[in-house]
Amino acid sequence: MVRLEDGGYLHEINRVVGTPWARRRLALQVSQPVVAENAATASEVLDKMTETSAEDMCRFLAKTMPIKDIASRKHTGDVVRRSARLNSGDDFLEALLFKAMDKMEVLVQQGLKIQMTWTADSAASTSTGDGDRSPQATAATKDCMVCVVVIQVRDPTEGYAAIGDPMIGLMEATLEKRDGKVKLEMQGMHVAGILLVGASRKRTGNGRAMIWSTFLRQCVGSPNGGGGGCRCSYVRNPDRVFRR
Repeated sequence: MVRLEDGGYLHEINRVVGTPWARRRLALQVSQPVVAENAATASEVLDKMTETSAEDMCRFLAKTMPIKDIASRKHTGDVVRRSARLNSGDDFLEALLFKAMDKMEVLVQQGLKIQMTWTADSAASTSTGDGDRSPQATAATKDCMVCVVVIQVRDPTEGYAAIGDPMIGLMEATLEKRDGKVKLEMQGMHVAGILLVGASRKRTGNGRAMIWSTFLRQCVGSPNGGGGGCRCSYVRNPDRVFRR
């Protein structure tokens, strides 16, 4: 993973599957993480996002988690090692990104499919902003924090040109003290996106914008959804309609 000059990150996807780019390389440009206030689950964060308008939320995301256009740049940044220590908030957020990246890239590829195939017929499965209350979607504990990033998929073979619309990554995590050491535990990973009116964006049939989201279902016997050869499956949440 590479740290960019603006403080964000660039990560090349290890395995591209099930998209028109399956035979090509893809990369994720990720903003600096921000810890969501007064939220213990990704569902709570997404519900709060729908309390404003889609346009206002897009402006808020661009202001709090900006990502610069790196298209056509030859030198993107410096390589970041995976030896981040949990000595400070910044160290924690960087370590969390490393831990979440493999799961994030799987969900982002599902997000590309959603962006490509979504139609107004999807409005029939929308939520009014109350979120998915299934046990898998709300598996995080009360001591959990949610870190949010903005994600842009890019094509390294085309000068890092953007692919699709930006997405939102939501990482649920806790810091636990074991044997005198502080350890980072991933509790959940979600990826979401905003569907807007525009040349490459859409609204629901009644003219209201929405948030789609998908998450990784935790594996049985694996508290953090990984390890031991366990394979996690992704789940599509009901779409959330903006209330304004």
